[in-house]
Amino acid sequence: MNKKLFKNINILCFLVVIAGIYGTVYLGAYFTRSKYELEGLKRKMQLQKNVNESLVMKVNELASLDKVQAIATKNGFTYNNANIKTISNEF
Repeated sequence: MNKKLFKNINILCFLVVIAGIYGTVYLGAYFTRSKYELEGLKRKMQLQKNVNESLVMKVNELASLDKVQAIATKNGFTYNNANIKTISNEF
């Protein structure tokens, strides 16, 4: 009876070691894949940030007074400072 119990404990220990090795390899692969995906997302975020900054610069450029006057003149409009009204939020 003692030999059978010893054999069963050895088999159980062997299975636990195999399961531990498998778990370690699986978790390592999982973390590596997650890290790769995270780096991809960081790269996409940086690209989008660059696009956003470029668009902000473009909006600022197009909203400049010189650019507005040039487009207005090109389309046959004139700049008349008397027609500009300032709106405030004070009531």
